[in-house]
This record gives sequence, C-alpha cells and structure tokens, in this order.
Amino acid sequence: MLEICQEGGQVRGAVVHEDGQIRLIACGALVLASGGFGGLFTHRLTSDDVSGSVQSIALNSGAELVNLEFMQIMPGYLSPIYKTVFNEKTFRFAQLTDSFDLPLLLEMDQAQELLDERAGYGPFTSRLKSRLVDLALFKAQQADPGGVTVAYAREMIEHPPELIRTYFEWMAKAKHLTMSEPAKIGLFAHAANGGIRIDTTAATRVPGLFACGEATGGMHGADRIGGLSTANGLVFGGIAGHSAARFARENPARESLTCEFSVVAAPETADSLTELRELMYRAALVIRTKKGLEQALAQLDQIADRLQAIAPSSPAEKPADTKSLAASCRLKNQLQTARSILTAANLRCESRGSHFRGDHPEQDPAQASPIVVSLREGSIQARFLSQADI
Repeated sequence: MLEICQEGGQVRGAVVHEDGQIRLIACGALVLASGGFGGLFTHRLTSDDVSGSVQSIALNSGAELVNLEFMQIMPGYLSPIYKTVFNEKTFRFAQLTDSFDLPLLLEMDQAQELLDERAGYGPFTSRLKSRLVDLALFKAQQADPGGVTVAYAREMIEHPPELIRTYFEWMAKAKHLTMSEPAKIGLFAHAANGGIRIDTTAATRVPGLFACGEATGGMHGADRIGGLSTANGLVFGGIAGHSAARFARENPARESLTCEFSVVAAPETADSLTELRELMYRAALVIRTKKGLEQALAQLDQIADRLQAIAPSSPAEKPADTKSLAASCRLKNQLQTARSILTAANLRCESRGSHFRGDHPEQDPAQASPIVVSLREGSIQARFLSQADI
C-alpha cells in the first residue's frame, strides 16, 4: 500500500502497487496490519516486508502515532548465521570478548551476576542493572561492526540445561552451528512497541481506518521483555475485523472512486534507504543522546532534500516503471516514520523501559506518560499525553 484515499475525511480506498501496476482499491473500511518499523534499521530480525512505511501512511491520513520511542532490541548472530536470534539463556555460560580479544565486561564489577540476570529475558531493557551487558555489546559493535565473539564454558557444552540443549539441537540441524563453535553476536532491531494509536475498538481517529498487531502502539507500554505480541495480534486482530465489518456495512464501498496520487521516481532509492538504516541504527537503536538524535534528524533532512530536488519527468521522457515509483513512495514514507521516531525519542529526556538516553540514564517520574505524534501542516508534532487525553 502506498497511500490512503479519503473523501470528506473518511477512508474510501487505498492506492496499492500490485502485479506491476499502481491501482486504486475502493473499500468501506480499511485495516492496517502490516507490522512494525524494524525495516528502518541496518541490523533487524524482521522480514523485508516490515518496512516501517505504514505508520507514515496512517499519519498522512490524519491518524496519530504513540510510543514510537519504545521497541524490542534483541541480541542476535552476526556470523556465521546472520539474522538469527541469540538464546539469551546462554548468557550465564557465555565468554564474551571484543575485537581485541579482551573480556567484554572486564572493567565491570559483578560481571557474572550481570550475565546471570541478563539470561532471564530476551529484549534489552534500561530498567535492570544488566542493561550494562547490552550497552557494552552495542559499544563494541559500534567499534567493530563484526560484533562480539561468544564462546561457552565447558560446563554448558558437556551438560547443557534442557532448553539450551533443545535450542542447539535445532541450531545444528537448521543452521549447522554447534555450541562448541565460536560465533559473533550483536544487537538487532526486533518488534515495535509503538505505532498507530487506536482505541479499544481498534479504530483510529480517522473514520473508516482501523489497525491492529505490531503496526499499532500502546498495548505494551514502555517495556516488553517477554511475549504478548501474539496475544495482541489475535485479540486486536479480531476486534479490528469486527469493527471494520460493522463500519463497512454502514458505509459500503463506492463503485466509482477517484483519488489524486502523485509520486516522482527518485534514483538510487536503495542507497538512500541504506543511509537511512545506518543512521537509525547508530542514533536510535540502543544508546540515544540529544546530539545523536538531532544529527540524525539533520541527516534525514539532507536525504529528503535530495529527493525533493528531483524534477518530474517531462512527457517526452520515458515514464518510470511502477516498481521505481512504489520504491520512491515507500522511501518517502519511511523517512517520515523515522523522523517521527527520532522526534519522540528526543522529547523523552529520560531512560524508561526499552528507551535509553545516554545523556539521561535515569527514569524521571514526571515523564511517566505516553508521547503522541501527529502531523500538523506537514510538520511532525510530538507531545506528552495529559491525564485528560488518556
């Protein structure tokens, strides 16, 4: 999907790229269920279709976004089995070394206690002391993109606990990696905790527009070191389907529908997307600071300016193929979603849940409310929700 079509402030259809064509699909109601924004980061555990564009599409239609600064960040393998989740339960047996072959936690007191605590949950959290393990992993990965070497104590190799043994039996069969072989690990973007703001009926504030699953925000709060994403998808998926069906019965799709859709095919969208992912990984994954976030926002401006500087093709020129047009539209939306995330992260001057500010490492009780992002006259606006809003 590239754009939502509205008439009189109500959803009437969607512009989509399908089978080599850009076409308009009319509908009585629309449900957005296309996942989170892992696709905005260089290293991600999501599939490539999780692009992070739908949040911007919803924003452009008049919907709001919430909790964008919170997401799950997971340890994963960089090599030899790239993009595979690391079993956090093995942290207590792990020997972690950096690119200089030095222990990763050499200068930390109670290093083993930190690893024991880190073995108890999957995604990064700023609220536990074991956050130091993730911060050390990320800093080492920034210094050497190859990541941190992990090897295991003989005790675990010879007598692995059941869940670890089962995991490595699968690894040996599916990925051809055993627990005796060293590997490199780092941190990856995983599931979004924030997204499109919905109510208890899965409705946005745009009539006819509903959303569910990881595309939405608010169900998980600031932290999610366990599961619940499946439950969220099932519960709100059902609610969204029923709500949209009821709305569509009262507002059936129109047989004739027109929608003004304009996009210019930008060259080298793949290079711009790579640049976007690298800056988001550097500035907005684990360690965030005011300086880093503002530099990333400035870099986004540069990418957007390059896209806007491209003149539309003249009629005499060969028209761009629809794949290029769709890629350009998607990139424009990804840039806006990224800007929304950076703006929310910059506003939250504290560390809470999965959001860690290196320049504000402690939690601030005065900021214990969600941040909502909206679009006003084409400009991203972020604000803390008041009790009246909630």
